[in-house]
Amino acid sequence: MNAFDRGIQALEAMSDPELTEAYRAYVQRIEGLLSEDELETYRSYLQRGQSTGAPQPEEVAIADKVAADPEVGSLYQAYLNRLNNRQLPTSSPRR
Repeated sequence: MNAFDRGIQALEAMSDPELTEAYRAYVQRIEGLLSEDELETYRSYLQRGQSTGAPQPEEVAIADKVAADPEVGSLYQAYLNRLNNRQLPTSSPRR
C-alpha cells in the first residue's frame, strides 16, 4: 500500500466522506497525470520531503510537472479547505 492509499484509508476512518472524496480527487488527478514510473518516484520524493537531502533532478522535474497542473492545485486547495472547515468534535472541559 502506497502513501496515497494510506492517506485515503486514514481519512475514511475519520468518517468524513466529503474530506475523503476531496483527497481522493486530488490523488486521482496526480495518478492520471503521471506515468507509473513517475508516480513511484513522486511518492518516494514526497515521503522523503522531510529529509535534509537534496532532491534528484528527475524528482524535481516530476514535482514541477505536478505543480504546473492547475487542476492539481485546485483539487489540493479544495482538500485543504475541507480539512480546515472540518467540524471538530466538541468536548466538555475537564474538571
